[in-house]
Parts: sequence; structure tokens; C-alpha cells
Amino acid sequence: MILYLTNSLRINKEDDPALFARAKHCIRNIANSAIEGSHIVRGDYEILIDCCRMFEGDDEFFMFFRSLVNNYATMTVPPDITYYVEVVKENPEEREINGCIIAQRELEDFFLSDSLLCCQLVCEDENDCKFYKFVAEWYLKKENLRYTLKISEDGGGGSRTIDKVRKNLDAKRICLCIVDTDQRFPGMVINEKSRACKNLDNKKCGYRCLVINVHEVENILPINYIDDLIATDPRYHWNKSQEFKRHYDYLSRSSEVDRILPFFDYKKGIKKNAEFISNDGYRRFGELCWKQNSEINTGISFDEYVDLVPKDGVIYNQLSESISVDTLEYIYTKKKLGTLTSPDLLGYQKNEWNRIGKEIVNWSCARIPEGMS
Repeated sequence: MILYLTNSLRINKEDDPALFARAKHCIRNIANSAIEGSHIVRGDYEILIDCCRMFEGDDEFFMFFRSLVNNYATMTVPPDITYYVEVVKENPEEREINGCIIAQRELEDFFLSDSLLCCQLVCEDENDCKFYKFVAEWYLKKENLRYTLKISEDGGGGSRTIDKVRKNLDAKRICLCIVDTDQRFPGMVINEKSRACKNLDNKKCGYRCLVINVHEVENILPINYIDDLIATDPRYHWNKSQEFKRHYDYLSRSSEVDRILPFFDYKKGIKKNAEFISNDGYRRFGELCWKQNSEINTGISFDEYVDLVPKDGVIYNQLSESISVDTLEYIYTKKKLGTLTSPDLLGYQKNEWNRIGKEIVNWSCARIPEGMS
């Protein structure tokens, strides 16, 4: 992340030696996080000059700030960054200028070096973290951006995702949380754990919660990757799996795909459970899926079709319980072989990939560790 030192940090050593020493310690931590490649530092000209004086005699830190001063005209906040943190003496606020959110953190927040670990990416599953990093790489390439991304994956939380977020906030670390909605049909209430993570956001500088607008991460997997995986992986070469894929294809190739696939449960499909029976919204969504499939909607009404399905029986088949893990394995295997094709994204998927990619770049852009000159 870009940490921007403001002129509010300027302190006269003679006026308050103790405060100056403490401020110097915090600024050293911030600079070191950039030197080690966890963040990027920028700043107002006057405070950068002060930092050069502050670290005279310390070659590493002096040269770091000297480089920022010498290249001040070019070392600005890039226009493609839409979120960064200003470091201020006190009274932090958050504002937006031309679509860029400028948060503020007090210098004292960075007294402990642990607060300056690279961006902590908190997700509900470890594989989610890995997939979102792949999305960020796609975004960099698509936008022709030259950033190094430094991310610490903090996945596998499940219902404890909120606890992992709180732990990072207590340590004052830079933290980005990405969760899904668990919405199985339009209008369904977002799941409680995602709401809890989102509610912690509340413009807390150094934390954001991005809720992707789909049921789960499976819903933004590229269809061309799924198609190739199931066509070539022997684990899917059995009758039931091929049947599930055939029924899924009716949805993925439908003119209603952007209304269906954001919500369709790839792992469980649609069951005639208590929620389906009692919720008109879920039932209407089930009917929309049913209408796309000529194998099950011919010569019968949807109500008649539902009546034939036993309690807890299948209204619409699942795709695969392991499709997310298998697709991630497919991606990394193909990347290693150099044979991975570009993702073919649906409209809603491209929107979510752009949102995810942009946020991860904002929160994890880092300086490439290199010698000072």
C-alpha cells in the first residue's frame, strides 16, 4: 500500500526531544517497510527533506529519503491508485477526491514494526486467497500496470473470519477482507458472517471489506476453465459428473446466464428443502433455472415438476462440490506448463474481477526491494 507522509509530521527536535525521538522511530519503521518491499512510501516535499536530515549518518535510511527527494516530481501517487493512506500527527479522517479515497492514520499507529507487515488478505478459505491473487495478476496484465504485489494470505477462517479481521485490526495492520454473499437467489439476505466483516469496515483507515456480489467464489470461475477441466480431467469422466455438467451447460449457455450464475449453488444445486418450499424468491429462481433446461421442462409446468420431486430432493442438479479447488489446481498446473489461456469472463464476472483486482492492487502494491543510490 502507498503510505504518504504529510507535513503535519514535522517536529522541531529542540522543542520536544522525546516526541521527536518517538516520531523518528515510527518513520524509520515506515521507511523500513518500503525498503523491505512490503509497502510504498511517498510524502510531502518538506517532510521528506526533514527525514533526510533526521537520518543523516544512517546511510540506508538517508539514501532512501534522498531518493524520494531527488525524484520528487515523478514519485507521486499514480492515478491508477484509488485508495491510499496519509500518515498524520493526529485527528485522522477520510476523504474522497476525484474517485480516490485518501484515508489517514496517526503516526503513532506505526510505533511497532508488526503494524507494517504487508497487506493481510483475509478470506473465508485459503483457496479463495490464492484465487483472488490470480485475479489481481490478471488485472495488472489487463491494465498494463507495473506493480509488485505483496500479500500475506490469511484464509481458512470460515465463521472465524471476523476474528481474524479483529486480530489484524488490533495489531493495526493493513487488512483487506474479501467475502461472498451466500445468496442463493436474488433478494436473499447476505450471510451473517459477511455482514459482520462489512460492518467492521465503517471507514476504518487501514481496513476494507469487499463483498463480492455472487453466491460464492465458484460463481466467478471462468467458464472456459471449467469446460476444459471437466473435459480433460479423469476425475470427471464418470456418468454422474458428465450429467451434472450437461445440466450446468444449460445455465452457462443460456441467454439468462447473468441472472442465474451469480446465485446458482455450484456445490449443492437447488433442493426442495424448507427454504425452497417457503420462499417465493427461491422458488422463482428455481423456475428460472428449470426454464433453461429442455431435458426437464418439456410437457409439464414448473409446479407439476416440483410436485413430482420428493422432499429434500433435487430441483436442479449441482455441478461439483470440489469445482473451486479443482479449478484452482487447473490454473496453477496450466500456468506452470505455460498453457493457460486467457479467462473468458461473463459480464458480471468481469465486473467482479475488476473490483477485486483494483482493490488488491490498492492494498498490496509494494516497492521492489533494491539497493539505494
